[in-house]
Amino acid sequence: MRSPILNIQPSNCHNCRMSALCLPLALDSSSLDQLDKVIERDRPIHKNKYIFHGGDPFRAVYAIRSGAVKSFCISDDGSEQVTGFYLPGEERVASLLLSLSSRLKRQHLSATQFRLPMSRADIGNYLGLTVETVSRVFSRFQSFDLILCDKKEIEIINLNGLSALAHEPKV
Repeated sequence: MRSPILNIQPSNCHNCRMSALCLPLALDSSSLDQLDKVIERDRPIHKNKYIFHGGDPFRAVYAIRSGAVKSFCISDDGSEQVTGFYLPGEERVASLLLSLSSRLKRQHLSATQFRLPMSRADIGNYLGLTVETVSRVFSRFQSFDLILCDKKEIEIINLNGLSALAHEPKV
């Protein structure tokens, strides 16, 4: 079985897995080189550190390459209200498949073989990804021997591997 762990290389727009999500399609190579020179690549953000606060002026677009980012607001009574979690594309798709698996298991149906109840376009729309990214992630999961996929028919063949990719506890 192939490992889903990727080799870490110096990042730039040319080799970034997220480029399909954040780069304009019409950007030519020289423009991409210019853009690459002005992009700041900060060190990883540590747990409980803020990226921005509500009301801050716009300064950057963030691409989540690993880990997760939580957004929240403070309610009138002073408590934190989570408004979203942002994960890299692969983790989002893995989490969705695991969620569907868990729901089916609770209904005493197969947790590892099922038909997706939505299109790849709907999955992308729901997860904030392009349909192309969703398709690439499904292909990558197959190449890592995590799932078998035939159109909407899914078979999870490595539930623990998929859980690890989604950073969820082993099943």
